[in-house]
Amino acid sequence: MANSSARLGGATGYGKANFSGLPDHYRPAHSYVELSKAEKELLARVQQKYNSRLEWTHFAAWWNAEFNKTGLSTGSPVYRVCQDLEARLGIHRGSVSPPDYRDFLADLIDGRFGSRHAFCQATGVDPGQLSRVFAGRADLSLQALGKVLEVLQARLIIQTEDQAREQIPS
Repeated sequence: MANSSARLGGATGYGKANFSGLPDHYRPAHSYVELSKAEKELLARVQQKYNSRLEWTHFAAWWNAEFNKTGLSTGSPVYRVCQDLEARLGIHRGSVSPPDYRDFLADLIDGRFGSRHAFCQATGVDPGQLSRVFAGRADLSLQALGKVLEVLQARLIIQTEDQAREQIPS
């Protein structure tokens, strides 16, 4: 990606974005990630709007309009950050349900296979069953979930509600 001198907060960053103002979820272990100038500039504006705690639907409409103006691809990491921040605001306001295992599986499948169809072809998982699972009309058996997680190189972690709440930034 292109190197530039913009950084979140407006200071010079020599082509790296500072994630200090965003939730811990976006802070990689090394605290920096390479982004294009357009991505860094948008992320700086998004950070400012997110921190102003706009109403959820206003933030959603705003970031989508801003993102479309940039001409960036939906494959940009900034797109995913914006989606996640929108969801966090909606969850915080009680307007959106918190993600469940289906959301995480869908993200893993799309990220590793590009589509659910490609995933089903590669793994032998029944596309109809997967569709019912994602529609909330069915669940995977523990055996099927285990197979899916193995293929996705993921694991299931069981924790208490209190432990889960501790991991959600306020």
